[in-house]
Amino acid sequence: MTPFRQDLWDLPEWMYSIRWALVIICGALLVYGLWRRVRLWRMGQPAARTDQVGQRIGGLLPYALGQRRILAQAYPGLMHGLIVYCCGLSLLPDHARRERDGPECSGFHGAAGCRRGGR
Repeated sequence: MTPFRQDLWDLPEWMYSIRWALVIICGALLVYGLWRRVRLWRMGQPAARTDQVGQRIGGLLPYALGQRRILAQAYPGLMHGLIVYCCGLSLLPDHARRERDGPECSGFHGAAGCRRGGR
C-alpha cells in the first residue's frame, strides 16, 4: 500500500462541494472588497509631501525614534519604552561584534563562523 496524505481536513466526501462553494464565496468577497478599496483610493488626490522637508523630518524624529505619543501615557508608555529601548540596547553588542568579526558572526547564527568563537 502506498502511503498518502488525506486532504481537506478529513472531511467526509459529501462536504467537499460545500467546502469549495465556501472557498469561492470567500474569494469573491475578497475581490469585491479589494475592488471597493481601490475605487476609494482612486478618488483621492495626491498629497504634496515634498514641501517643508526639514519640518517634516523634525516632526518624525520625536514620534518615530522618541516614541513621543506612546510615552505620553504613563503606565503603557513606561512599559513600551522599557521594551523598545532595552531590546534596542541588547542588539548593540551584536552589531559591534558583527562590525568586528564580519557579517557571518551574528548572534542569530551562533559562533561557528566567528574569529573568537568556533574556530
